[in-house]
Order: sequence, then structure tokens, then C-alpha cells
Amino acid sequence: MPLFQLKDLLKNAVLRAGVSREITTAQIILSANEALESFVPTAYRKQTRAVSIREGIIAVHVTSSSLGQFIQDHEQAIIDRIKRQEPEARINHLRTILINTEASTV
Repeated sequence: MPLFQLKDLLKNAVLRAGVSREITTAQIILSANEALESFVPTAYRKQTRAVSIREGIIAVHVTSSSLGQFIQDHEQAIIDRIKRQEPEARINHLRTILINTEASTV
């Protein structure tokens, strides 16, 4: 019986299950959160989170308008960092969404 590498078996299983798009999206969101953590000051890291991607736009929840502006000011550098981790990602823009921290937790 031939030996198979786990990465090859996993790739084939993902393709058979038809979930490769969802996995790619999740990987991009994880990379976006890592990129945000590297740019946002330490005290504010728990107040920002990438939550979705649609048509090349990553939605980022923030708890303050100043934090949203900070992300917008560093948008291209954050996108570049995401693309370094996920070269196939087609990211054009980060959209910050101000959320109410009393109604939702980030």
C-alpha cells in the first residue's frame, strides 16, 4: 500500500467536499486578523476584528471611530500584509464598521 502525505489527502478531501471556497475565506479572515493585530496598538487589539469578506472588501468591526480611522490610515499596509500571507486573496479595501460594545462583543 503506497504512503500518502497528509497534505495531499486533505487537499483531495476538501475538493471532494466542495468546501475549498469556505476554507480559503476563513484563511483570509484569519490572516486579516493577524495583520490587524500587527498594526493596531497593543491596548486596542481586542477592539478590532475582521469578520467577513465580500467582493474584495474585508469588513472590520471596531469599537471606536478613532480606531477605525487608524485602520483606514494604514489600509494599504494591512492589505499588503494579508496578501503576503495569502497571495491568492483579492483584497481591494477594508471597510470599518463601528459597533456598539454594549450590544455586541468583539
